[in-house]
Parts: sequence; structure tokens; C-alpha cells
Amino acid sequence: MTSVVVGAGRSADVEQAGPSAGRETLLRAGGGLFAVIVLAGLLAPLLSPYDPIAQLPRESLLPPGSPGHMLGTDQFGRDIYTRCLYAIRLDLFIGIVGVLLPLILGTALGAIAGYLRGWPELIIMRTLDVVTAFPYLVMLIALVAVLGPSLLNLFVALTASGWTSHPGRGSRPPGSVPPPRPGSEKGIAALSRRTRRPSFPHTR
Repeated sequence: MTSVVVGAGRSADVEQAGPSAGRETLLRAGGGLFAVIVLAGLLAPLLSPYDPIAQLPRESLLPPGSPGHMLGTDQFGRDIYTRCLYAIRLDLFIGIVGVLLPLILGTALGAIAGYLRGWPELIIMRTLDVVTAFPYLVMLIALVAVLGPSLLNLFVALTASGWTSHPGRGSRPPGSVPPPRPGSEKGIAALSRRTRRPSFPHTR
């Protein structure tokens, strides 16, 4: 009887540990793959002898597996494998800066609104309402189209359309209740002293 109970307990533990163990394995695999990608981007000059910008018209449009070009070349003769390695650096830079700039701006505006209150909070929050009225991707694409295709304009568009995720945390935490205004306790007490009227007097 004891062995049956122990066996059942072990099987239950295995069933409970199964999903968490699988998630942990996927997390480690994803983290390892991300580390390999980042390392490949940082070591791009050592992993490829080609210049990602230099054009070689004589070697244009080579197929993958060509001698010296593992992934082939583009129409300008640039090595695709090399360009992929160097693109990792640019992608990481855009991802990190594109998150930090909206975070800094949104946190600063939220802190100003929460500390000063009054008309600064009103202006910031109404601006927040206007920006959030537009879908994120639509506003981002529209800003890039208006400003033009450049890295600086991309950061401006990311900041202008992404800062709205942060100011509410600085001005008023989610779920919090604003402090009562002076004199509001008297109004609440007066309301509580009113006699209750029946909702359906004809039923009495």
C-alpha cells in the first residue's frame, strides 16, 4: 500500500514538473541562440573577410554555395553572409536605443506630471490621449514616411510613437486612487446621513 502511494506521489511530481521543465529548456535554448547571434555580430570582422559595403560587379548574383560566398552575392556583388553579420550590429543598436529613448522620455514626462500635477499633468495626459488614439504601427509608418528614411528619423518616430507606454507609471500607478481633496470628507459624511428611499415605492 505504501509503495503504491509513493509511486502515485512521484508520478504527480513528474507531471507537475513536466511543463516547467519544458519551459526552462526552451528558455535556455532561446537564450543560447540569442547569445550566438549577438556574438556573431560582435565578431563579424573575424568571421568574414569581406567588406559589407564594397561592390564587386564581376561577382554579382552568385548563387549560394559559390566558392568564397556561402550565401552568394547580391546584384552589386556584395557578400550576403557578410552583410547579414554586420546587420546584426545595426539591429541590436536599433532595438536597444529604440527602447531606451521612449522609456526615458515617457518616464520623465510621467515624473513631471506626477510631481507637478495641475496644468502640466493635464497637458501631458491629454497629449497622451491624442497619441494613443492612433494605432502604434500606423503612427510609426506615417512618421517615417513624413520624416524620411534615415536612422535618426527612425529613432524620432520610435520615440514619438512609443513613449505612451510609460508616463502613466510615473504620474499615477495603475490601480491607485488619488488622495481625497480638502473638504471632501464633509460631503461624504453628508451623503451617508441621507435617508435611504425605496427603489420601488409602489411595492410597499
